[in-house]
Order: sequence, then C-alpha cells, then structure tokens
Amino acid sequence: CLGATNSPAGACLGTLTVACVPILQAIKELVGKTQIAIDLKWTSPQVNRNLVSNWHVDANHAGLSLSIGLGDFRGGELFLKRRLGPSALRVPASNRAVLFSGLREHASMTFTGERWSLILFCHIPVGELPAEMLESFNALLLM
Repeated sequence: CLGATNSPAGACLGTLTVACVPILQAIKELVGKTQIAIDLKWTSPQVNRNLVSNWHVDANHAGLSLSIGLGDFRGGELFLKRRLGPSALRVPASNRAVLFSGLREHASMTFTGERWSLILFCHIPVGELPAEMLESFNALLLM
C-alpha cells in the first residue's frame, strides 16, 4: 500500500514519498473520471497487477472502498457475500469503478488477459500516526 498502513509496531506510513506524487495525482484524476459521485475519504491506495484474491474481509478499514478494474481482460468479477444466505453478488469489474464495503466478505474471480486493479480505502489507524507523519502524509496527498 501507498499511504497509511498498519504494522506489528502500530500505525505507520507505507511507501509514500515525493516520488509517489505523480502516482497520487494520476489516481486523483482517474477517480475524478469515475461516475461515482461521492466524497470518499481515503488514506491508502492499493495497486494490484494480475491478482486473484480468495474470500476475505479487509482488516483495519473504515468506511467504503472504491475498486477500479483496468486493462484488457475477461472475467475477474468482484464477488460480494450477501448479508443473508450463502449466495454472492457478482459485480463486473472490467474498466469500471465499484463502491463497496471491504468489511463485507469479498473475493475476485479468475480472469484472462492483463488486469490491473486500484483500490482506495481508509485505514482505521491513520489517526494514530505521529503528528509529524500525519502532517507529511497530508501534504503529499494534497499536492
């Protein structure tokens, strides 16, 4: 993850340096082009390449996550467990943005082709960052 994360020692900043600023700016532009009109507060972008994830619940997340599937691929849907019953909701992921709660059990399905996914979310421990780290983090996000 870029940005705020959690380690065995507690809240910390992941790989977030001035060199990441162009990546953060590109992410902001991409999110600005999505058709989801929300004020998503995020502290951590995660970028995956050709990743298939098993069923899981995201730890230390607060609020909603925004997942954007990019590339030339078939399949790779986001599956979300329904609150009632054993079935799952199948959400197409190819070149679209999906807003969901990472606190609900979810997985990504197999695919063919080249698939990139960008997930924006907020780590709960961001408020536990030391003041100087939080100031540095906010300065980079606002550039």
